[in-house]
Amino acid sequence: VTGWKKYEDGVKWKFLEHKGPYFPPEYQPLPDHVHFYYNGKKVKLSLAAEEVALFFAQMLDHEYTTKKVFRENFFKDWRKEMTHEERSLIQDLDKCNFGEIHAMHKAKTEARKNMSKEEKKVKLAFPSLCLYAAVFIMCSVITGVSPEERPVCF
Repeated sequence: VTGWKKYEDGVKWKFLEHKGPYFPPEYQPLPDHVHFYYNGKKVKLSLAAEEVALFFAQMLDHEYTTKKVFRENFFKDWRKEMTHEERSLIQDLDKCNFGEIHAMHKAKTEARKNMSKEEKKVKLAFPSLCLYAAVFIMCSVITGVSPEERPVCF
């Protein structure tokens, strides 16, 4: 059925069903064996700064991370999420080493790609319910992005 049901009393709709909103899980800290390095030294970042560092590490294979303006904008925004101590220590993006974080992200991406269809179906069973809203008997897609996906830099 396409289109909206028309009611004689002038009301445009009488029913709304929505399963959401569904929010992605909270950020989980990096595993103990994955580290961020600044100027060759291991640095433990605050959760907010670590999450933003992960955004950048996910993009390391992309040409954006080599562009001066992108790097400057990222670093300026990342510093807003850092603690005072982190800001005083981390002064130069070129001295940052996101290598271990990037390697962890690539391993997770590969593992997700190698999941069987059944595993993917189970993993996305509940979140996929929250991607639709039913108005009357018509179902409309709200979004096509998996709520499991974390934001990335653009």
